[in-house]
Amino acid sequence: MGYSLGIGLTNDCNLSCAHCYRETDRIDHITLEQIRRICEAIDIESVGMGTGENALNPEFIRIVSYLANRRVKLSVASNGYTLTSIPEEILSAFHDVEVSIDFPTQAEQDAFRGPGNWMLVHRAIERCQLAGVEVSILATMMRVNYDKMDRLVSLARQNGVNLRVNAYQAVKTDAYRLAYEVSVMKRIFGLCLLLVAFNASAVCCAWISFLPAMTSLTSLSRSSNLAMSNPVLP
Repeated sequence: MGYSLGIGLTNDCNLSCAHCYRETDRIDHITLEQIRRICEAIDIESVGMGTGENALNPEFIRIVSYLANRRVKLSVASNGYTLTSIPEEILSAFHDVEVSIDFPTQAEQDAFRGPGNWMLVHRAIERCQLAGVEVSILATMMRVNYDKMDRLVSLARQNGVNLRVNAYQAVKTDAYRLAYEVSVMKRIFGLCLLLVAFNASAVCCAWISFLPAMTSLTSLSRSSNLAMSNPVLP
């Protein structure tokens, strides 16, 4: 059984989101040669490409082609740029993708991530669906949007995609850190109930973990069965 590798091919990005943890003092890129050395050293079964915007790596297409030729299962997270700019054959090499949406309306999303981002991520969703690539919305749950998660569930359903929610972890600023006050907890557990009530044809698996380091994860994915684990509190 092979290993699953999570890696950001670059810390470069076309956006400057206030909550992002990427290093901005210098720009670095993972090279194709480095990827080759990793794959030759250990058995890589899947690769998930995360922060920053991976297509800004000058060797992105060559890296994807190399991994696809090795039959590595590929996924990538994007703010929309990568998924709308790469050639069709490179897009089709991905098993699944995630698009970053933190707010349920165009005005809120564009105010937070930059003008035009809402339309960009929706073009990315449409393009990936036409290519037969599975899509998930990836939302970061923060102090400024935790009360909008139920509307993001609705947005995911409207677009026929999955939803994954990561709780914000403070790296550069505490401004978006979630608080453990009663009103916040009630809202989060309300989200759990909403997931359980999600209609039977697009049912979900969901879990929430709260750890002292503020590591939380809620995943919503369409499946044929409904299951939900018990929330765990510190």
